[in-house]
Amino acid sequence: MTKKIRKWVLRFCAFLLPVTAFFSQTVSAAPSNVSVTLNVSQNITTEDGTSASGTFTYRITAATPDAVLPAGSFGDTYTFSMKGTDSETIGPLEFTQPGTYSYELVQVTDQKEKSYVYDMEMYRITIYIDDEMHANTVIRKSNGFKTQKMLFHNKASSAGKGNGGKEKGNAGKGIKTPKTGDDTKAALLLIAMGAAAFVAFICALCLRQQRHRKEKN
Repeated sequence: MTKKIRKWVLRFCAFLLPVTAFFSQTVSAAPSNVSVTLNVSQNITTEDGTSASGTFTYRITAATPDAVLPAGSFGDTYTFSMKGTDSETIGPLEFTQPGTYSYELVQVTDQKEKSYVYDMEMYRITIYIDDEMHANTVIRKSNGFKTQKMLFHNKASSAGKGNGGKEKGNAGKGIKTPKTGDDTKAALLLIAMGAAAFVAFICALCLRQQRHRKEKN
């Protein structure tokens, strides 16, 4: 009896060892975090197409609550600047949990200069982290189309006719005042409606009198 028990114990241990080794390899193979970087480019040109200088600021905002930001961020935003035709690497963004993380990247245009035409594009960035901590980054422009790079193209205008000045309002473009012809048509329509109502009233009155006579007879 003791030999049989010992034999079954040995068989169980022989089965358990490879299973334990498999799970230990699986756990150790899965990384605990993954790093992602984002590349942003800036292109500044003049009216004749040559490169120009100028410093411009950009802001990336976390659109989902758990979306991580790089060091130096404030709240749910991270701001950086580039000078001239240049590029910037954002990150690394350190993710420790699987999930879907979304961001929005725009150029900061709170204080525009009149001599520049600003690129008003907004990029939507979605980073997918699967259960094995593999990252997949999808970038879309404001029109919904996918893109491989985030590029802002600003133009320097020597005549000072950029979009950095105050935008023209649309005062006077709201409700249009009807023209004389429109007034005439409206008056004729009211007269026709009044005449139709009067005829309907006379017809109803005649029918009532006729019904009243029949009841008397």
